[in-house]
Amino acid sequence: MTSPVSMPAGHKMVATDFDAYENLTAVWSSFTGSVTLTAITVGNGTFRYDYRRAGKTVDWDFFLVLGSTSAIGSSPAFTLPATPNSHLTPTSFTPFPGGGHAVDDSAVAGRVLVPIWNGTGIEAKFMNATPTFASISSTSPWTWATSDVIHLWGTYQTS
Repeated sequence: MTSPVSMPAGHKMVATDFDAYENLTAVWSSFTGSVTLTAITVGNGTFRYDYRRAGKTVDWDFFLVLGSTSAIGSSPAFTLPATPNSHLTPTSFTPFPGGGHAVDDSAVAGRVLVPIWNGTGIEAKFMNATPTFASISSTSPWTWATSDVIHLWGTYQTS
């Protein structure tokens, strides 16, 4: 879409038109400079955390490929680019709008990840066989090693 946008004669812009235009033109930005990581050591791994904001809507994408000096501890978590609307965070440990996956590169195995609001940010949990949400640790759902992946993403509304 180019700017300025040509409008047909007599067309009136409504809020949904502006929202659609903003969603198409919002630029993804890196959030690595101000993110707080808990129980995650990036080391020499590949880390990308991008977001875009269109009005009150925030899309985010957290991606980590572990390197030889990377580490995952108990209950890895990270902060979001903007404060979510309170209706999304009624209590700690609430499932948050989004999804994710983890990959065990050496075993060619994977798990579904669920973003969980922990009161200050997003904690990655995995779905176990029950199925219930289970906590990630340095040895769960497997022993984390070089080339393993944690990838979470989501969309939410700010206040």
